[in-house]
Amino acid sequence: MLLPFPGAAESLLVLLMALLLDACIGDIRWLNRLFPRPVELLARLAEWFDRRLNRIERTDSTRRARGTLTVMLLAAGAVAAGLLLAFATRQTPGGWMVEMVLAARCLDVRRPWAGMRQVGAALERGGVEAGRLAVAPSPTGRPGAWISTASSGRRWRAGRAAC
Repeated sequence: MLLPFPGAAESLLVLLMALLLDACIGDIRWLNRLFPRPVELLARLAEWFDRRLNRIERTDSTRRARGTLTVMLLAAGAVAAGLLLAFATRQTPGGWMVEMVLAARCLDVRRPWAGMRQVGAALERGGVEAGRLAVAPSPTGRPGAWISTASSGRRWRAGRAAC
């Protein structure tokens, strides 16, 4: 055994329960104010690194090396935080519940599906312009105007056929 806590079966059960929790409850808005989602924390940290290390006056090779270092630091930090939290929750009674809630916060599966339904409904009601408005702002912060008419209709029909 490589790690000091039980292995895959227990982790898989916690993951399945986290998926069920996210499917049933989804995004808890008041929890977002108290404890931001991990992806938001990573985005803030990446922005901080970008402001500090990615200055325009630096050469491309320097910026590339600093970007690589940033990605490695963020990945190592995420792995370290995950292992620390998993170890801590496995050592306390009922810690699996904390681990399940944390895993559900990391998964955040329900939000994109709900957003896709809203965009699909807007496309059916008002066409491409309504769909663009429903998309804006996108997860990248760009407005929905970057979506082309052909691609948005094609994606909506393909997604609808798959359901």
